[in-house]
Order: sequence, then C-alpha cells, then structure tokens
Amino acid sequence: MDDHDALRAVATVRRRAAGRQRPLDWIGLWWAVFLGGYVTLFTVVLAADDPDIQVLNAIALPPIIIAGALLEGARARSGIRRQERAGFFVAMAIAVAVVLVAIGVTMFGEPPWWWPVVTGPLIGLLMGALPAARLLRSRGERTVWGAETLSRTGAVASVALAGFLGFSAAAGAFGHPVITMVVLTIVVLVAVASLVASSSRWGLESIGASWARRQWIGFALTVLVLYGGALPVTAASAHPLVAVAYGLAVAAPLALSALPRRDR
Repeated sequence: MDDHDALRAVATVRRRAAGRQRPLDWIGLWWAVFLGGYVTLFTVVLAADDPDIQVLNAIALPPIIIAGALLEGARARSGIRRQERAGFFVAMAIAVAVVLVAIGVTMFGEPPWWWPVVTGPLIGLLMGALPAARLLRSRGERTVWGAETLSRTGAVASVALAGFLGFSAAAGAFGHPVITMVVLTIVVLVAVASLVASSSRWGLESIGASWARRQWIGFALTVLVLYGGALPVTAASAHPLVAVAYGLAVAAPLALSALPRRDR
C-alpha cells in the first residue's frame, strides 16, 4: 500500500466515523431544544401560584428521565467514545449556573414576565452549540442511521413507552392530587427500573440503541405534543375526555413510528 492508498483509507475511516457521529449530533441538538423547553415550562410552574398549574411537574418530568437513558443507549450503539473539549464543560457549567439562578430567582424573587422566555432558550443555545457546530463541520457527509424496522422486542417496548407517556400526560391533565401522586410514584419507579435494568433488552438504553431516525422523530413529536399542550390543557381544568384525548395525542407519534412499515 503506497502513501496515496494509506491517505485514502484514513479519509474513508474518517467519513465512516463522521457518518456514525452525525445521528448523535442530531439527537444532541434535539435534546438541547427539548431541555430548553423543559426549563421554560419548569420556570413557569415555579412562578405560578395556581395549584392546578403545579401538576405540570408530573407531566414534564417523565420525558426528561426517559430521554437521558435513551440517549445513552444511542451513544453506546454508535461505538463512539469522544473526548469532549474544554468548551463543552464550560457550556455545561454555565448551563447549570443558569438553571440554579433561574430556580433561585423564580422561587425567592419577583422575576419579570420575560424570565421563562429567556431562560429556556438560553439553556438550549448553550447545550446545542457543540452538536450544531459538529453538524456544520461534517455537512456533506452521509448520516448513518440504523434499520428503520424495529425488532419485535423493540417495537413492543417502544409502544409501551408511548403508552406510559400518554398515560402520564392524561393523568396529569386531570389535576387530581391523588392521581398526580400516583403518576409521580410511577415515574420514580420507572427511573429506578431504568437504572437497574438499563442493559437488559427491555431497558430504556436498549430501546434507545435500537431506534433509527423514524423512531427519534416520533419521540420528538410526542414530546412536542406533550409540552405544547401541557399548559393550556392543565390551565383550562380539562374535562376527562379532553385529558384522555390529550394523552392519546401524546402517545400516537411514537407508537406509530414503532410499528412496521408496509411496503408500497
């Protein structure tokens, strides 16, 4: 092998690595937007005196716990172990500081009306800067996702996850304190179970490792519907039928993305 062949082989390896990294960067960019939305919703809940609004914590918490484990599974599947640069840890430290300041000002001060509107997007920008920069540097490279069709275990687990998110959204929308406590208890149990059995075939990390672009888009749409409808549905003291419809709308995108595609 001459020097030209060696350089070409190195370039090929780098392109393949970039192709495996790009899905993680797209997911990381989505995670940044998602986290910014959660912080916005969280600060709105903290600032509200209405007890009906406080139930939003039960609706907003499950996706955060679940998404973190799913993302770890996607990273493990890619086989990429990247050494993050100093800028990543600086952004993380600033983001944590912003969250702590936001919580302190919201709980113990009199934040202006624009406070939640600014805090959430700032978190999203800080967390999304690095994956966005990597996507720009690797533009033109092929993005390598996994197979669109899930295994039977992955499909059943994904549909069950969609059902859980829909249930938590519908139950939280009822606004009943007993139902809210039950939902929060289930959330804690799911978090503990995901940590204990994360590497099992039914664990959240295994689910995240099996997902391709279609399932991640379905999960993103599910979270979008969940967060987008949480405040208006809860603030309006939703009728039980409205709460059930809201839960079904939350579960539908992810559940449909997990079903096998029919060949046309």
